[in-house]
Amino acid sequence: VGAAFTTNCNGSTLRDANGALVDVHSGTSNENNLDVSGVDLEISYRADIGPGEFGADLLWNHTMEYVQTAIEDGSEVDFVGEVLNPDNRATLNLLYGLDDLSFTWSMRYWDRSIDSVEGANGYFNAAGELSKERGGYGVFASHVYHDATVSYHFTDNISARFGIRNLFDKQPPVANQSSNNGSTRSEEHTSELQSLMVSR
Repeated sequence: VGAAFTTNCNGSTLRDANGALVDVHSGTSNENNLDVSGVDLEISYRADIGPGEFGADLLWNHTMEYVQTAIEDGSEVDFVGEVLNPDNRATLNLLYGLDDLSFTWSMRYWDRSIDSVEGANGYFNAAGELSKERGGYGVFASHVYHDATVSYHFTDNISARFGIRNLFDKQPPVANQSSNNGSTRSEEHTSELQSLMVSR
């Protein structure tokens, strides 16, 4: 049952003698508190191999806590494991440079996740668990995307780069109309040709 209607919106508005709206009192507030904790790991390696230089860079993130606490009632929800906040994410970049030419192969890892940890979708049964009877929708397997880039440096200030994002056209897990995050990172899931020219 909603709050009773008042002509001045419970004191938030001011009207003149004719009932015309002349002023609105508004403000901002923080709706929730967010506590986040995790582990970040970064490893870089370089070595001369053959006529060029080989490099490897690993970035890994493990989220241990992503708790949202409502100011109004103090309720808490830990969003770790949801599609926007998987337990683990990682990027591995493999590089090889040969004079003015360089190659990069990138692998982006996204851990297994679910659409909603609190049932904010149509996938939960009366027990509050993901419904197996619905074909496994709402549960997303871990996946890896591959990107490839080749660059050439004409001068110190001019270079050209050509790359393919999502090289193998990895398709995303299905998140249908009942999902809470159905449009999540949709830009990741189609092969995309990229070219870029940088100049002074």
